[in-house]
Amino acid sequence: MTVPAPSRRFRIVFSVVGILCVSQVAAAQVSDFIFGDGFESGTLSAWSAVSTGGGDLSVSAAAALDSTSFGLSVVVNDTTGLYVEDDTPQDENRYRARFLFDPNDFDPGEAEGHLRTRIFIAFEENPSRRLMAVVLKRQSGAYSLMARARRDDGTQSDTGFFPITGASHSVEVDWRRSSGADANDGGLRFWIDGQLVSDLTGIDNSFSAVDFVRMGALSVKTGASGTLFFDELLSRRLFPPDATTPTTGGVVISEVMPNPNLTETEREWLELYNPTARTALVAGCELRDQSANVYSITSLAIRPGAYATLANGFTPGFTPDEVYSGVTLQHLRRADRGLRGNGDRHRDMVHDDERRVATGRPHPSRRRLERRRIPLVPWHHRVRPGREPGHSRPTKRLSLSS
Repeated sequence: MTVPAPSRRFRIVFSVVGILCVSQVAAAQVSDFIFGDGFESGTLSAWSAVSTGGGDLSVSAAAALDSTSFGLSVVVNDTTGLYVEDDTPQDENRYRARFLFDPNDFDPGEAEGHLRTRIFIAFEENPSRRLMAVVLKRQSGAYSLMARARRDDGTQSDTGFFPITGASHSVEVDWRRSSGADANDGGLRFWIDGQLVSDLTGIDNSFSAVDFVRMGALSVKTGASGTLFFDELLSRRLFPPDATTPTTGGVVISEVMPNPNLTETEREWLELYNPTARTALVAGCELRDQSANVYSITSLAIRPGAYATLANGFTPGFTPDEVYSGVTLQHLRRADRGLRGNGDRHRDMVHDDERRVATGRPHPSRRRLERRRIPLVPWHHRVRPGREPGHSRPTKRLSLSS
């Protein structure tokens, strides 16, 4: 597992007619990172505390869930709680976590009417109080997962149960504390295998913040038995926990509108696409124009196969994921050529008012296009001035800004 480090270097180069976009951050600080461990050390030393039950909880090769060497094995043979604990969170008003989980052959005690076991809990300390939990259910041999958030009055806001198989799954939660006693703007989002399955809003949970978390077999009932596997816990404050810095080609410009019908301050925009299997952390990247003006992207992380938009105003005809300023998508004449960037080979494009990114796949409606090899960005259906991103693309457009 690659854990996001506190500092790193990266550089991504895009070339589009009228704009050169470069993301270049030297020793970028990832201030939202909280904790990460994939058990690859072969030990439990990264954790603040552990409850092993005399060896029932251990690091093992059999529990490795992501082509790794090791994972966490939890063997349940009594009602003892077995868990690893991380106390890195410090009064977190927002807590995001992702981990891999395999229910394997675990039975919570169905024969005695016990169907549920908590596998992940976020706590407040002093006084100790459960704030959020992920619950595993097995009924008639079928597994399912639910997330829940505690309200200030002690009641729970539940996502409901979603079916999973007895194999490895990614589980992700995004817990948000309400901003005030009467604000009722807390929330809980829940993903399974990268798919958002529930988004709870309007939660009254302003009393407490996250101080520590536990992962394992928690609240075990009589009759429970079997083994659970866990791997690769990552937690952050703001961005998706598995978000990583994209390498060259990891995020591409899929559409751009440099010459809208209205004024540039109202309708310029560009769209980014993530063609990879990992969430791309674009926040911290820089957007640059030919005049060396720079805008630093602040809030974008793009899920695999998803899109995000940037516009130079709040009213481009759709709601952008982020509004930029200080850079210009230049207007070019019909005969103007594409830009070059940092030695990469890109295509030249010749269009009228539309400026699009080219790839190795020709488009039937293109105007003159001088072909050259380009390793980066895909050619989608053309977007005419004044239309919104994805308008003529036959597939559904997805975007993510947090």
